[in-house]
Amino acid sequence: MGRLARGLVSMSVAVMLAACGGDTMEQLEVHVHQAGAQVLTAYKQRERLVPELLDAVDWVMSYEQEVLDELSVAYKQGQVNWSGEAKRVHPQEIREALFPQLALSSALAEFLITTERYPQLRIDPNFQSLVTQLQSAESNIADQQLNYQRQLEQYNDYIETFPHMITAKILGYEKQPLLLEVWDPSH
Repeated sequence: MGRLARGLVSMSVAVMLAACGGDTMEQLEVHVHQAGAQVLTAYKQRERLVPELLDAVDWVMSYEQEVLDELSVAYKQGQVNWSGEAKRVHPQEIREALFPQLALSSALAEFLITTERYPQLRIDPNFQSLVTQLQSAESNIADQQLNYQRQLEQYNDYIETFPHMITAKILGYEKQPLLLEVWDPSH
């Protein structure tokens, strides 16, 4: 095969890949990575509040040591080792952070329920400010996880439709598990 023929074949393959959504797949994958970064950023925002919250209630809740210990352990296990500098976050990083973060959310919920038994905490402005910030962080986490889920769904739908599935196979794009699939213990 001559150089001209090889050049034409290469150009034809490039045009075919572009026509079959190779560029769009790259864009969708970038959106997934960016949404993943936002999830990790939301985790980090919540993470900085937990030590302050523990310090704020330590003097009041000494009788609730088990709840405080559970929260402290969940906090330490749930710390996200991510600098926030990378623009691309692989879905595997999100999956690895999920279970410790779910344990931290559960421990925080139990902690906040327990604090209701302490009227002096309800009137402490520092504690109330921290609780408000924590509730905001939890809401942000839920929003970012939902956005990440939507980006994954859009990416997966795109690479699984014809003719994009052919291009995806050639370029090595693979379906990513959704957060709901990761959370479900039967998977």
